[in-house]
Amino acid sequence: MLLSCLDLSYELAISFDSRPGLKFLVQRVAGLERAANLYRQAGAAWTIKVVTLFDLCLHEVGRSGATLDKVKRILEDQHAGIAEERKSFSEVNNKVLLQCA
Repeated sequence: MLLSCLDLSYELAISFDSRPGLKFLVQRVAGLERAANLYRQAGAAWTIKVVTLFDLCLHEVGRSGATLDKVKRILEDQHAGIAEERKSFSEVNNKVLLQCA
């Protein structure tokens, strides 16, 4: 729930900051000297999410008794799987391009 709220907060802050007209409208209505922006809000939401995910990972590693070797092996296996998927995808793309030529 917390991570979803942080995602939503980040997305809305970025969305607001990408709309100059809305920023200047808020500036005039609120009587601000500069255009309103939510860059700090976006940065704070992103930072809190990353710290929370890191803490959850540390908690899970401690709870499961994972060792550095186990984590390393898992990451290497996942990396190998991703590399194989990319290779397969690339081969399919090449076949499609050759057929279209």
